[in-house]
Amino acid sequence: MNKLLFHVFLLVTFSAYGQQITLRQCLDSAIARYAISHQSEVYNQILETEYQISSSINLPQLKLTGQATWQSQALELPIKLPGVEIPALNQDQYKISLEISQSIYNGGVVKAKKELSQQDNAINNTQNQIEINKLKQILIFNYYQILLVENNLDVLKTQKTILLQKLDDLANLKKQGMASQDAKNLLESEITTLDINQIGLETQLKTLKDKLNFYTGLNPATLELPDETLSFSETQNRPEFQLMSYNQQKLSTAKSLNNAAQRPNVFAFSTLGYGRPGLNYLSNDFSAFAIIGVGMQWQLWNWNRTLRQNQILDLQTSLIENQKMTFTTNLDAELLTLKGEIASQSAILDKTEQLIKLRKKVLESADARQKIGEITTSDYVKDVQNFQKALLDQKNAQLKLSLAKSNYLFALGKL
Repeated sequence: MNKLLFHVFLLVTFSAYGQQITLRQCLDSAIARYAISHQSEVYNQILETEYQISSSINLPQLKLTGQATWQSQALELPIKLPGVEIPALNQDQYKISLEISQSIYNGGVVKAKKELSQQDNAINNTQNQIEINKLKQILIFNYYQILLVENNLDVLKTQKTILLQKLDDLANLKKQGMASQDAKNLLESEITTLDINQIGLETQLKTLKDKLNFYTGLNPATLELPDETLSFSETQNRPEFQLMSYNQQKLSTAKSLNNAAQRPNVFAFSTLGYGRPGLNYLSNDFSAFAIIGVGMQWQLWNWNRTLRQNQILDLQTSLIENQKMTFTTNLDAELLTLKGEIASQSAILDKTEQLIKLRKKVLESADARQKIGEITTSDYVKDVQNFQKALLDQKNAQLKLSLAKSNYLFALGKL
């Protein structure tokens, strides 16, 4: 019996080891397969295109215009000179021109627009990361559910192995007239119950592994129980917090763009054309013409529209600051809870190791006492169940401790 318990204990302890897949491997594989994780490439292409659009404001702008008109009255001189015939001007007129303009100073509009594009890109990529984190949460839960079901299966098989061995012993004792049929029936019924539970657990395990395989493309035959090293002094790196910071930066840049639009806009321009009349409005002939110069536009007053727009942006910034404070408070509370859970499960794990040693001794004694008839088979089965529960409690404590550590790292944004 001692030898049997030793081998069973080794089976439970080391059944999860061998060729293993880690939690981080599962997460990395799932992210690589997740369609949304590839959107950053598209966002970067959008950013590059928006840069080109903004930069084009500083390039020469060309515009071709043309018109053909008829007017009811043409220009004529209000005087008549003796002996001089002044020809009447045509009432139909034609013009085609190429207008060229070049920005000299635009108040910083181009720079502000590029900064806005860059911040939009950061916001989009951060929102992407938040969606990826939702996938991570699903995978972490699924991963640990597999480990939990495997724990239950391992301990169930342990109990079943012990009871099958006892059933063989009873069969030999029954041949010698030292055991009753009732004792044999009791063990067989208990083993059948374990068979039923095993079917349910194996079905559940297959479903969970299929789901993990669907997300990761990996064969989750064996999963490693994560044992993360923690540092409680680490600072958080959550994408939700980063997103709020990027939104504040965007609001600040929007104010800069509003202010830039209020500054003077200085530009050079030229017009090259051909028409009738040209620049000489008293000529009936088609002629080429050219105009070159420097211009300025400056909106001196817009009824405080820019001021009010900036006030709204300041209020929105303060709202985001409040959201950041709320998020930090909630995160700190969550981290405190997880720290407590880690400490609790560590203490429980130490106690379960002591309990297993005691339950093992009790079961060894019960085995010997049952053989000589000091206790009933029913009492022996209870001791087997107690030993099983001690093993299960230990594995569950290991699992809960690992889960608490993984959740702590996830809460920090480190997983």
